[in-house]
Amino acid sequence: KFPPAGQTTFVGNVFDFDAFSSDAAETLVTVLRKHGIPIGIQKASDQIRLAATFPMAPFKPIGEWGVRNEEEPKIVDTRAVRLTSVMKGPHRYNPARFDVSRLDMRSETFSEQEASWQLPTHEANICCDAAYVQGRICVASVNPVALYVLEKISESRAFVIDLTAMFPTTRGSFKPRVKLASLGERGVALHEEMTNSLMLFDLDGLMWSTVDVSGDGLLQSGVNKIAKIVSASASVNSSLTHWRMATSHVTDEGTDVICLFERNGSGIKIVDLVNDSLVSYQLPNDVKLLHCWMVGKEKLLLSTANEYVNAGALVVF
Repeated sequence: KFPPAGQTTFVGNVFDFDAFSSDAAETLVTVLRKHGIPIGIQKASDQIRLAATFPMAPFKPIGEWGVRNEEEPKIVDTRAVRLTSVMKGPHRYNPARFDVSRLDMRSETFSEQEASWQLPTHEANICCDAAYVQGRICVASVNPVALYVLEKISESRAFVIDLTAMFPTTRGSFKPRVKLASLGERGVALHEEMTNSLMLFDLDGLMWSTVDVSGDGLLQSGVNKIAKIVSASASVNSSLTHWRMATSHVTDEGTDVICLFERNGSGIKIVDLVNDSLVSYQLPNDVKLLHCWMVGKEKLLLSTANEYVNAGALVVF
């Protein structure tokens, strides 16, 4: 009957607070606030006031990317292997499950934030990345390395996977850098930059696998990982080359292609989970990669900078 009325006005018309005792009215207000209805707010600064709605201007093109006519395509070295030949696993993991309490941020004051959960992390833990995976919220932490999964947001249930054995932090000044990527129904991918380690987690089947992205075999990959930890411990320098996971626009369905690029280097690796392939590309030596964005399953936007080149390039594989 009154569609423009807000929740506070609607609740005030339904409940006759004068008919309740003071204790009952206070309990009712507490329950309503817990579910995000800001009833009984007295301070004017906490009340919600909505401004007029103004339509946004229609989108219009302001420019386009193009390839110069005199620019000749460059042929790069390519190496492809089957993904299953460089995978180890799957292995089953037994996560530690726990309950987390949900705090509705709009229970007393209006906020852009809807809700929050407090994870039982260690005092020295640092949350470094998060990913939304089909109704789940995955959070990666370092010091030590762990993967927290809020599996049922409505029920506030979560579990944690301890990865300390995979990434020991007791060696010198080695500091892991972890990134996450949603794989949709396949789970979540975790990449550690300093050792170039890639792990795939099946959140439904509670299984995990490791991918030897170097393609040198699992034994040689272990030797390379130890060498990289020692190298990272000896010197922490942003100019050193290390591998990163490219940024991509991921939908709720996730992605099935993972792109790794060598920062301050010229290497690119494409992990295709659907076609079971790991393809390595070696760009010319004068190319120094700074950033990489996946603008499509077969298109990368690269940002390069060095003594001779300072430009962006669109590479089509």
